[in-house]
Amino acid sequence: KGFSTRSVISGEIAQASPEITDLVEKPFAYRILGPYIAGLLPFPDPVGFKIFTVLTAYILIILFFRFLVENNIDVKTAAVTVILFVCNRYLFGFVLWDYYQVNDLLALVFILLAFRSMIKTNWIKFSIYAAIGTLAKETAMIIFPLMLFYLIDKNILKQNCGRFVISILPAAIVFILLRVFIKISGGIGIWEAFEDNAGKIFDPGSLYRILVNVFIPFTILPLIFFEKCMNFFADKKYLIAFLILIIISTLFGKDNERLMAPAFLVFYWLIAVIIEKEIIRNNLLTAVFILSAFLTTFHHYQSSFTLPSKYWTIIISLFTLSAVSAVAILHRFRKPKISGT
Repeated sequence: KGFSTRSVISGEIAQASPEITDLVEKPFAYRILGPYIAGLLPFPDPVGFKIFTVLTAYILIILFFRFLVENNIDVKTAAVTVILFVCNRYLFGFVLWDYYQVNDLLALVFILLAFRSMIKTNWIKFSIYAAIGTLAKETAMIIFPLMLFYLIDKNILKQNCGRFVISILPAAIVFILLRVFIKISGGIGIWEAFEDNAGKIFDPGSLYRILVNVFIPFTILPLIFFEKCMNFFADKKYLIAFLILIIISTLFGKDNERLMAPAFLVFYWLIAVIIEKEIIRNNLLTAVFILSAFLTTFHHYQSSFTLPSKYWTIIISLFTLSAVSAVAILHRFRKPKISGT
């Protein structure tokens, strides 16, 4: 399949399991959870990775569905939203294609679990999920500034400051111990990565991939239904800070869309709200949304059924983006006033 160097590195970690190899570069050497477990499974490593990746994907789907329902999204809308998320080739589909990158899914699973614990103010679970997620990918630690934003937004930081500091300790200990006990063969550190990639903030192509391409075909829906978007964030300002933080985090790596992965939680939650209030009662619109999302799963490289060239990927992306945006605009401005809020 032409897997990346990261996939080869994951395979090396799995081959060494239950030992820890010292032949892997940083930061990949510290992302041991997925490859280590895959290597322990009683199958050849490629099969083990496939099985573990599929199981993790199902867990993420179920957890996200439950999360939406718990946050007052009706079951039908939650199901449609999960389908749309599953069709996202960058945030979900890529890992199923390159199943050696199971750590990406594991990080999202534990970010979601920690987020659910956060809004329930369950400090013990929050701390445990964040620590386990750190074993998969340091990206999971992004949940800590999110918790800080949450406490500030809800005006409960003062009474929870001590708990917040204590909740960080397990993940911090994991983070440090990984770097103390795992020997590395080279690689670059976080600041070197920032120096290599920070310039993308001035590159229109990179900004397009970070802000537009990653969410196609639904990128423009929050603008079309701007009032719904504002209402959604009105009592969740901490999510805006979280999105900004995720965008900043993309400056530490090259894979723009993949680095935006934690944003799935906010974006598709917002899309679920828009669909529930504006779309779900219109079967034709719902079908257009699902079909457009499905078409974006095809890719010229990262797909089991590849398109002829990169240009076909671009054409389909722009077509589906235009189709979803057009029908949403028509619905937004032509629907009867009595059709809903």
